[in-house]
Amino acid sequence: MVTRRPHTAVITWSSAGTKDANNVYTPGSEQTKTASCNVQPNNSGRMIVQNGGSLINYSFTVYFDYFGEAANIPVNAKIKFTSANIPLSYRNKNFIVLQITVGQRVVIKA
Repeated sequence: MVTRRPHTAVITWSSAGTKDANNVYTPGSEQTKTASCNVQPNNSGRMIVQNGGSLINYSFTVYFDYFGEAANIPVNAKIKFTSANIPLSYRNKNFIVLQITVGQRVVIKA
C-alpha cells in the first residue's frame, strides 16, 4: 500500500513574546509540532525567490496535510525528520524552514 505521507517531521519554533500593560516583556515559548509528511529532495537545483527578490537554493520540499499551527510557524523554524524510512544522513538533523505556502508546502535548507 502506498502512503501519501510516509515520513514524520518535528517542527520547532519560538512563539512571539508579549508586553503587558506596564510594558514588561515576556519572552515567547518554544512550540513543537509533530506531523506526517512527504519529503521530496531538490535533486534538480531549483531555487525559490526570497523577500527582496534574491534566489536561494533549497534542500527539500516537505508536503504536509493541513494543520492549524502552520500559520504560526515562522521562516527560520527548525525541522527534523524522525521516521525510520528517511535516509540516515537526514534523520534527526535540524533543517531550516525557508518558505511555507498555503498548501502546507514547506521548503527547507540544510
